[in-house]
Amino acid sequence: MTLRDSTVFTFVSGETELKGLMTQIKITEPEAVVFIASPIDTALMVQYGRQQGLEAQFFSSSWAQTDELLAKGGQAVEGLELAAGYSPQNPYPPFERFVERQS
Repeated sequence: MTLRDSTVFTFVSGETELKGLMTQIKITEPEAVVFIASPIDTALMVQYGRQQGLEAQFFSSSWAQTDELLAKGGQAVEGLELAAGYSPQNPYPPFERFVERQS
């Protein structure tokens, strides 16, 4: 297996037209797309990619790992792989206290 050159696409949340961005990404015919974005932006980009027939595997960071991703992304985010260094449902008491303080 060889790694193809990677291309980085950037956007500004609320300013970049995400459907057009996903069109640009589709043109490169990627094997995978990694989203480092909020849950809403990730959900929208995945939806646009699926609508355009982008066959790449989609990945995202734990930043998008929220109920909002599922609510906004619906069936389009099914199969999206999330990389997280923690579980938001971790029952460890110090972690639970940390989560409570962040809310």
